[in-house]
Amino acid sequence: MYILIIGLALFLGLHCFASIRSREPGNIAQKYGIKYRAAFSLLSLIGFALLVYGYGVARADPNWNEPIWIAPEWTRHLILAIMPFSMILFAAAEAPAGYIKKYTKHPMVNGLKLWATVHLIYNGDWPSIALFGGFLLMGSVSRTMSKLRKDEGARRQDVSIKGDVISVVIGLALYLAILFYLHEWLIGRPVLL
Repeated sequence: MYILIIGLALFLGLHCFASIRSREPGNIAQKYGIKYRAAFSLLSLIGFALLVYGYGVARADPNWNEPIWIAPEWTRHLILAIMPFSMILFAAAEAPAGYIKKYTKHPMVNGLKLWATVHLIYNGDWPSIALFGGFLLMGSVSRTMSKLRKDEGARRQDVSIKGDVISVVIGLALYLAILFYLHEWLIGRPVLL
């Protein structure tokens, strides 16, 4: 569990710092430029690797794997129904500006919060609470900071339906890949039993 906590602290701490840091000219990101981005990326990658590895180790440890709550079986279907929307939001963050990006403002953050929430409802063991609760907290901090900065996201961009089509196609393809293959390969647990 300690590896998971270190990974979460590093990965989520860096991303929360990025959310709250100044956006004014001359800020730390502008001052150090590529050095800042390289250090941020490297430390994020290390944190992510630690949290993925730590999550697997913690879930295998009987001292930490005792459930705090056991979700009803129907919540599993809730995840299956909501996750396509989360994946579409993730895809919309990188797709050309469409109406999804325009009206959700920050689709990556919203997709992350949706992903974390439904997984937190279903998984009641300590490692899952730490992992999904941490990501939900990071998403909430990021969204709150963007509201305080009055960051309008994609609202000011020209939008087209093309961005939405790309988001839906890529999001659903990602969802199907996770559903049938990636979840079991990465997490060790098949989605479809």
